[in-house]
Amino acid sequence: MLEYRNNVYNGVPAKGHSLYVMAFNDFNPRINNLFRISLGSGYTLNTSKKTIPGFVLDLYDLPNRMPGVELRQIDLDGVSTQRAAFPFDSEKYHRLWATNFSDDAGSKVFQKLDSFWPFALDNKLKFSEQTYTIPSIKFSPLISEDGANQQSSAENVIYKAAVIPMFPLMFVTSVSNHFTYGPVFMESFSIDLNGFNSFKEVEISCRFAGGKSFISPPNIPILEPNRAIPKSVINGDSEPEEILDYRNYRVASLQDCLVSTTILDAPSSFKALKTLLFNKAKVSAPSVKTKDQKNIVISNKTVASKVIAMSLTINQGVELRFTTPVAEGIYLGDLVGPKYAALKTRTVTGSISIYRAKTSNFLDIYPESPLTMYFGNNFLFHFRNVDWGNPSFSLSPEGGEIHTWSFSARIPQGAGFWGNTLGGPVSEIDLDHAEILRLPWHTKKL
Repeated sequence: MLEYRNNVYNGVPAKGHSLYVMAFNDFNPRINNLFRISLGSGYTLNTSKKTIPGFVLDLYDLPNRMPGVELRQIDLDGVSTQRAAFPFDSEKYHRLWATNFSDDAGSKVFQKLDSFWPFALDNKLKFSEQTYTIPSIKFSPLISEDGANQQSSAENVIYKAAVIPMFPLMFVTSVSNHFTYGPVFMESFSIDLNGFNSFKEVEISCRFAGGKSFISPPNIPILEPNRAIPKSVINGDSEPEEILDYRNYRVASLQDCLVSTTILDAPSSFKALKTLLFNKAKVSAPSVKTKDQKNIVISNKTVASKVIAMSLTINQGVELRFTTPVAEGIYLGDLVGPKYAALKTRTVTGSISIYRAKTSNFLDIYPESPLTMYFGNNFLFHFRNVDWGNPSFSLSPEGGEIHTWSFSARIPQGAGFWGNTLGGPVSEIDLDHAEILRLPWHTKKL
């Protein structure tokens, strides 16, 4: 029999590592004020040719504005650098059970130096490629019996970044030889549920881009799932019995999703709107007990149609601007990345597909209407006004009759900068952002 020698280092398998997300707002709740302070400061604008960014953040100055920051010394290839880092804190770094994670710390910094010769006689460093991007993170909301789970606080952080423009985040992993950078800003948030041929699970896909003024802290721990704990249960008239409670989770699916176009005077309160939506649909909040869940769209007072597919996409154009890497008279080096991050564009679009929709129940009866979409847990989105496109139609023996409507959301009147004392909406999502910011940081212990 052949003898194989394994030269691979023994260690933690990829699925055993931990991915965490943290919000800068958790360390400094008044970080929103920095957008106003830096607006236009050192940022050249030509209003006749450019759209004025709605939010501008000085990334070189950001470490000075954040309490509790430490300097981390990094020695790579004979070069020693220092970068700001937040010490790991289990109360502020939130565990995310992602199906995949990839990042790029600037793989294209070297580019061909143009010359008369077609070959690369030499290469040049391109400072504008010193960015940090996360092309893909995918995860699913987890449903439990009482609505709490080990990643609920991380889900809330991602939800805040989708609702609040330019909400700065940072991701870290437990891989010891992996450096991550920040802050990063959400470029894309996408949920695409297509139940034409299967009972689709909710999967959220995100993309981020940002600067490198912060670096991940050392010694990120690996967080294992909660173990089973003893639990006392009573079956009928029998005596209490001790069992092991494994606190089962399940992934949110199409059966947990709801759509409504009839909430005209929606409450600005996140909790009140969530309760109102469940009451209109005559269902309870999703749990591991799924018997009372329905994937429906409520488009008038009496008719509820079956949702076959639904999608939501939020895109943000994040512009990164570079300048001489100097802060307070100290040269920081090219590795520090861009100085400014600004929001240039933001769009919210999506679609809803209904099985055998009646003409009286078409979503585009009116060219515009309110729209509420729910994808499980706290992923609730309400738009005061969306514009409906004309429907597309498909007919097949396997799929039946399916109408699909696409929509584009508009920002509501009265929306302002996030962090203002009055609260209210700050984007197309017409909810009180102050209440959303107060969504629990901590994961409830199960």
